[in-house]
Amino acid sequence: MSSKNGARILMFMIIALSNPAREKVIELLKRGEDLAETIRIIPPTLDLITVGVEVDNLGTTLAISLKRNLDKKGNLLIKTVFEYLICLLLIILAAPLMLVIALAIKFDSPGPVFFNQIRLGKGGRPFRLLKFRTMYLDADNILKAFLAAHPEIKREWEKYKKIRGYDPRVTRIGKILRRLSLDELPQLINVLKGDMNLVGPRPYLHDEIQGFDAFFKTISKFKPGITGLWQISGRAELPLEKRLILDEYYLRNWSLWLDFMIMVRTLKAIITGQGAY
Repeated sequence: MSSKNGARILMFMIIALSNPAREKVIELLKRGEDLAETIRIIPPTLDLITVGVEVDNLGTTLAISLKRNLDKKGNLLIKTVFEYLICLLLIILAAPLMLVIALAIKFDSPGPVFFNQIRLGKGGRPFRLLKFRTMYLDADNILKAFLAAHPEIKREWEKYKKIRGYDPRVTRIGKILRRLSLDELPQLINVLKGDMNLVGPRPYLHDEIQGFDAFFKTISKFKPGITGLWQISGRAELPLEKRLILDEYYLRNWSLWLDFMIMVRTLKAIITGQGAY
C-alpha cells in the first residue's frame, strides 16, 4: 500500500539494535512512523526471555517484567507433591523391568549393575546420580585413547560433551538402554531421596558449567530433573550453552501444564531416539 505522497507503506518495521542509544531509537521511530503501519522494537535481551515476559507501564517508562515462576513457594509445593506421587507410581510399574535390566547387565559384561556419578544439585551441592551401567569398567582409558586417535571426534566432544555416534565405551546392553533411555530409570530413586525432580534443569557435571556461572547461578536454585526442555529439544544434539538457556527459560516460565507437556514429549523423544547416544 502507499501513503498520500506516493511512498510505499510497509505492514510493519522491526528495530533491533545490540547496543541502542536512546537518541538513535527515537530517530528510527520517527522515520518509521511514515514508512510502516506497525513498529516493533526488539530489546537487547537473551533468548530465554523472548517468550513469557510481561510488559508494564511505570509512569511514562515501559518496563519488561521477567517471570520467575519456580521462585514462588506455592508453585514449588504443588510441583513437589505432584511429582512425588507420580514417581511412586512409576517405580511400582517399572520394578519388574528394572529387575530384568539388572540381570541383563550382569550377564553382558563384568562390573556393577549401577553407575553413580557426582552431579551438581540444588545450590550447587554435589549428589550421586544413579544410572544403570552402560559402559565398560575402563571407560575413561578407552575414551582417552579414542579421542587421541580421532581429532574430529575430540572436537565434537569438546563442544557437546558427548560422542554422537559410535562410542567404544558403551556395552552391547548399554547401547539398547541408551537408545530407549532406560539407563535413567534408577534416577527415580534420586527423586524419592529428594536429590532430583522428574522435570527440571539438567543435572550438570562440575566441568560442564565452567564459564557459564551467570546461567548456573539461576539454574542451581532448583533441583535438577530426569527430563526437561533440553531433553525434548534435541538432547545431545544441542550445544551446552543452548541446554543452559532452555533450562533457565523453563524455570522462569514453569507451570504444571508445561511439566505435563514435557513428560508427554519425553515419551515421544524416547520412542524416536532423538538425540540419544
